[in-house]
Amino acid sequence: MAASPEFHGVNIFWVHLLPYYQETLKRYFNGSRDYQIQGLEMSLDYMEPLDIDHPLEALAKKMINNIYTGSYERKADMVQEVVKEIRPDGVINFCHWGCKQSSGGALILKQKMEEIGMPFLILDGDGMDRRNSHDGQIRTRFEAFLEIIEAHKHAGNSMETEDMGRGEPR
Repeated sequence: MAASPEFHGVNIFWVHLLPYYQETLKRYFNGSRDYQIQGLEMSLDYMEPLDIDHPLEALAKKMINNIYTGSYERKADMVQEVVKEIRPDGVINFCHWGCKQSSGGALILKQKMEEIGMPFLILDGDGMDRRNSHDGQIRTRFEAFLEIIEAHKHAGNSMETEDMGRGEPR
C-alpha cells in the first residue's frame, strides 16, 4: 500500500456502505484531524493485478473471483488481510438493513477481527433512507467504540506494536 501523510488520530477501516447523510459520522470524519477512514472495503472488490495482454480473460477472472461472488468467508479473509497490512485502530461494519449479505456475514467478519485482536463494531442502519437510521443510537455506539479503541491503545494493544499474525512488529 502506498504511503500517506502522517496521521496521529484514530484510523478506521470501514466495511460496506457509508451512510453519507448520517450527522454524527459526518461530524467525526469530515475534515477531521482526529478521526479518519483509512480504507473502505467496497473499493477492494478484487486485488490481483489484471493481465493487460489478455483483457477479456482478466475481466472474466476478476468477475469470477471478486469478493462479492461466492461465500462471505472470502470477503472476510480479504478484509482481515487488508487490516493486517494497513493496521487501522478499529474496523466498523455498517450493516445496511436492505443487504442480507452484510448483516448475515457480520459475525463471520467479527470472528476474523477477533483472531487478530482488532476492535470491531457492527453498526446497523439504512444507508439509503435516513428515516431508518437513528442518529442517537449510532452516536452512542460509535462513541463507546472510540472509548474501546482508546483503552485498547493505552493498554499496549496498539496496532503500531502488534504483529497481527504477520510475524513482524510495525
